[in-house]
Amino acid sequence: MAWTNPEVDIRYLRVFVAIVQAGGFTRAQLALGLSQSTISNQIGSLEESLGFKLCERGRSGFRLTLKGEVVYQSAVELFGILDDFREGMSGLKKVMLGRLRIGLLHGARLGDLPELLEAISVYNAIAPDVALEFTRHRQEELEHALLKGNLDLAVGAFPPEEDFYRQPIGVEIHRLAASARHPLHDVAELQHADMGRHRFVSSGHLASMERSILPDLHAAATTAELEEKLALLGSTQLVGYLPAGMLEDGRLTEIKALPSNAFDLIFPLALFRRRTRGNRIIRAFVDAVAGKAA
Repeated sequence: MAWTNPEVDIRYLRVFVAIVQAGGFTRAQLALGLSQSTISNQIGSLEESLGFKLCERGRSGFRLTLKGEVVYQSAVELFGILDDFREGMSGLKKVMLGRLRIGLLHGARLGDLPELLEAISVYNAIAPDVALEFTRHRQEELEHALLKGNLDLAVGAFPPEEDFYRQPIGVEIHRLAASARHPLHDVAELQHADMGRHRFVSSGHLASMERSILPDLHAAATTAELEEKLALLGSTQLVGYLPAGMLEDGRLTEIKALPSNAFDLIFPLALFRRRTRGNRIIRAFVDAVAGKAA
């Protein structure tokens, strides 16, 4: 495929970046608000302009080519430069204009973080022209995206890192839960030793914390994906930890026979940004959070 058009349409580059970050064409449809055929046509036009294939897509799934990976990293850098340029120009007018990309840890709910909600309200008042973009990620994805510059800020529970500035904002509580049909719901009172007789869905990255509370647990399955854990707990006789907020829709229920809070996992949550100073849009949000958490 020959280079046919030196003018690459930046709109199609944005579509390509959105597809990569979503993990495929189908998942990108909702985020972009475009049909799959439109997305396919735009990526086809982008590949025609560049003169090479960016990705493999089909029954085998979505996968970047080697050149596609280079284009993706270059496009992310380009849009970062454009965002900095846009923010710099808006600074000439003393107006903050642009977008702020905030990643949330899966299971963390804004409704359980009043300090963050208050800070968002303050920020909206001082930066009404900044669009806040919230996305959800697993812990390791959240940290990686922040380091790579794909997120401006992250709400999570990272270990101490020299690469990050950290502002505490609240806690996330995980509680033991099971299907409403699980026999544990018929028990009047449970102790730690009783839990060793029941099959458990471990969270993988939280296994050490789970075992610190339930040393005799029998891990029959392990998954870091909340949706997979929800499916396992809802359709089997397994027990597992879930964020407390996910138990409110009634699909799964907390095990009430446990001593109050004795089995809870509690994670301190914080707002993270890279140690680099960041632009004015980022700094203003961090300042708003720090003011509400003080």
